[in-house]
Amino acid sequence: PPPPHPPSTQKVFNNNDSGISSSLATAPQSTLVEYGGVRVLINVGWDESLLLPSGEEEGESKNALQNLPSPSEVDVILITDSTLSSLGGLPLYLSSAASIPRIYGTFPTVKMGQMTLYDHHASLSLDGKDPGYALSSVDELFSPSRFTTLRYSQTLTLFSSSSPDKTEAISVTPHRAGRVVGASYFVLKRLADETEVVVAPYYHHAKERHLDSSSLHKYGAAADVLITCPGGPRGLLGSLYSSSSSSQRNKKPILNSPLVSRAHGEFIQMIMGTLRRNGNVLIPVDASGRVLELLLVLSQHWDRNRLAAAYNLCWVGPMAWNTIEFARSQLEWMATPLGAQFDTQRGHPYALKSVHICSSVAELDAIMDASNGNPTAVLASGSTLDCGPARDLLLKWAENPDNAIVLTDSTRCVLRGEILESRRDVLNVSEGVVVGGGTIAAAASSAAASVSTGIVSSALVAAKSKVTIIPDATPEVDPTTTSATATAPTTATTTEDETNLIGTSLLPQHISPYSTAAQLLLKWCQAKLTNTEMADVVEVDVPVPHRSPLAGEELRAFLAQEEAARREKKAEEERKAMLREVELARGRLRLGEDESSSAGAGAATTGTASDTKDKTSTATTAAAAATSTTSGSKRERSGSNSGGGGTTVASATLTTKSSSKKKSRFDPNLFLKFSKPLHMTFEVREE
Repeated sequence: PPPPHPPSTQKVFNNNDSGISSSLATAPQSTLVEYGGVRVLINVGWDESLLLPSGEEEGESKNALQNLPSPSEVDVILITDSTLSSLGGLPLYLSSAASIPRIYGTFPTVKMGQMTLYDHHASLSLDGKDPGYALSSVDELFSPSRFTTLRYSQTLTLFSSSSPDKTEAISVTPHRAGRVVGASYFVLKRLADETEVVVAPYYHHAKERHLDSSSLHKYGAAADVLITCPGGPRGLLGSLYSSSSSSQRNKKPILNSPLVSRAHGEFIQMIMGTLRRNGNVLIPVDASGRVLELLLVLSQHWDRNRLAAAYNLCWVGPMAWNTIEFARSQLEWMATPLGAQFDTQRGHPYALKSVHICSSVAELDAIMDASNGNPTAVLASGSTLDCGPARDLLLKWAENPDNAIVLTDSTRCVLRGEILESRRDVLNVSEGVVVGGGTIAAAASSAAASVSTGIVSSALVAAKSKVTIIPDATPEVDPTTTSATATAPTTATTTEDETNLIGTSLLPQHISPYSTAAQLLLKWCQAKLTNTEMADVVEVDVPVPHRSPLAGEELRAFLAQEEAARREKKAEEERKAMLREVELARGRLRLGEDESSSAGAGAATTGTASDTKDKTSTATTAAAAATSTTSGSKRERSGSNSGGGGTTVASATLTTKSSSKKKSRFDPNLFLKFSKPLHMTFEVREE
C-alpha cells in the first residue's frame, strides 16, 4: 500500500535544452529531492554538449547550468561518482555562490574527481579554451572544509532547515554502485515514518576485474521510491540490441549483450588482431574512471603472455601518473581478490609492469622509437576524440589502414555545445531554415539515427577502416554570407597550416553537431544495421586549434625565457657533476679519515679484521695491566719521598688528551680533476 504521506518531491534538471539532444547521449542530469524538509541535490554534471563560459559577459557562466536551483536554496549536495557526468559542473555551479552547501561523497570520489577535473582543465587549456574555472578553485572545492567523505554503509543524519528546533529529518547512507571506484548510490530515509527513497543514477550489476557488483538488489529492493536513469544503449546503438518495431519483435536482435568475461575476450582479441598485422590501436578513455578496468584487463593479458618485448602497452594522459598513485592506495574500495592478492604478498595488482605511463604524446613517441617501432596499444585521455592526446593520435594515425580505433564507452558520444549554440543564433530549428545548401532537418534526421547514453560497458566498437580526418579550422566568417565570399579569406589564413594536417578546413555551418567519437560510432552502427562492412574511407571532422607563430616582442620574450632556462639547466648540471667528482675524489684519497686516525693507532689496527681485533684487544689489555702494576709499585716506593709524582703523571696525561687534532687541508672548491695514486699496502702476518 502507498505510504500515508508522499515520500519525496523530486525534480530532474536536464542541463542541456538543445532541440536535437533527446535522441543522442543524454546530457548530465541533476536531481533535486525535497524530502523531510531537506533539499538534497544529487550530482552536478557537465559534458561537451554544454556551453563553456566565455568570460566576456557577466552572466554567460550560468548558461550551462541555468536550470539548476541556486546553491543558497540547496541544503546538501551528494556526488555519486568521479566522472564528468556527475561532478564536472561543480566548479561552474559554485563559482559565484555566496554560500556553498556541504558536499558529500566517498573518498575515491574526492581524489579521482580532482584528477578528472584536472585532466579536463588541461585538455581545454592546451587548445586555447577557457574551462571556466581555475585549478585553485578545484583544490578549494575538494578541501575537507567543503567536501566531507563517507564510507559505504555510513549513516549521515541531516536536519530540517524549515524546522525551528532543527530536529533530525532524514538519514543518508551510501552503498556500493560499481562501475567506477568509489561510486555509490544513496538511500534517503525519513526518520518520522521510515519511508525510503533510493537515488541510483548510475550503477553496474555485474562483477568486474577491479570492482565488485552493485548492492542495489540488496538495499534498494524494498524502497518506496527508486530514482534512476534508464540503462542500456538507446538510439541507433540500442536498436542493434533489440527489435525497434512491433513487426520485428519476434526476430532476433542483430547484437546480443555479452557477459563481462566475453566482452573482455572480444576486447583483447580485437586489439591483438590489429597488433599482429603491425598496426597501432587507439583506445580513447576517461581520466580516472573506466580506464582502471581496461588497464587491469590489458596488463594481466600482457603479463600472462609475456608480450612486453613484442608489443607496447601505453597509457597517455596529463594526470596518468597521479591517477595510478591514488588508485594503488584504494584497494579497500576495489574487488576482494585484489586486496587478497596484495595481502598475501603476491604483488600489487596495479603495479602495471607492462604498461608505459606517459604524460604527453612526445613521451609516447620516445617509447615507440626506443622499441624500434613495435606495434603499440595506447589508452589515451580524451574519450570524445575532440581534445586531448586521443585527438592528437587520431590525427597522426588516421591514414594507416592497419591501425584501429576501439570505442569502449558510448556515453561519451555527445553533442558539441558550441556548434549547436552557433547554429541556434542563425537558425530556427522548428522551421528548418536553409543554411549552406542544406537544412537543419538533415541534422535532425541524422540525430534520429544516433547513439544514446546508458551503462554500456560491454559494447566494444572498432573502426578498422581507413579514416580520413577533416580538421575544423573554425574560421571567423559570418555564416550568413555566401560560400564564395567565405572561401577566399579562409584559404588565405589556413593554407600554411593545412600542409601538416589531413583533409581541409570547414565552415561553421558544415561542421557536424556530434563529437568525433559519435561520428565514428554512428558509421559503425549504420554498417551493422545494414549488415555491411564499413567503408574504406570514413570522413569525420575533428576540431584542431590554430596556434599562430610568435612574432615581434612575444617571440623575443619567449626566446629570452628559453635561453635563460637553458643556461640555468646547464649550470645546475655542471654543479651536480662537480659534486659527484668531489665525492669520488674524497673516496679515492680517503679524505676525512685523519680525525678518526688521530685517536690512536690502536683503534685503526682493531678495525682491520675480526681475528686481528681479538688478538690486539688481548695484547692491549695485558699491556695496560702491566703498566698499571708498574706505575702502582713506583708510587708505593716513592710515596714518602716525593708526593708530587702522581700529580705530574696526571697532568702529563691531561695535556696529551687535550692536544689539537690534525685538520684536513683539502679544499673542495679548489679541486679540479687531479688525484694522487692510491698505493696498496699489505699486512704480513705469521700463522
